[in-house]
Amino acid sequence: MDGLDMLLVGANDLSNTLGLPGQLDQPDVKAGFQRVADACKANNIYFGVGGMGHHPELAKEMIAMGARYATAGEDVTFMTKAAIANALKFD
Repeated sequence: MDGLDMLLVGANDLSNTLGLPGQLDQPDVKAGFQRVADACKANNIYFGVGGMGHHPELAKEMIAMGARYATAGEDVTFMTKAAIANALKFD
């Protein structure tokens, strides 16, 4: 597809679609990631993964598989935690 630069696969979306909700280390889920990574490489498209915030070891595997982008959480969560930590200084 012209103009497509990256394909981002949501880890939970993939595991749910495969009937394996939340089982991100399951071999069929990893094979799904590999299939997308291979297709991206063959078509000169960046491979990205979402939902890695609580799975740093899996994120490392995805990067080794060729992922050029991996989410480590949501902006709003990072900002909220930082704001709470700052507010607690005044407790």
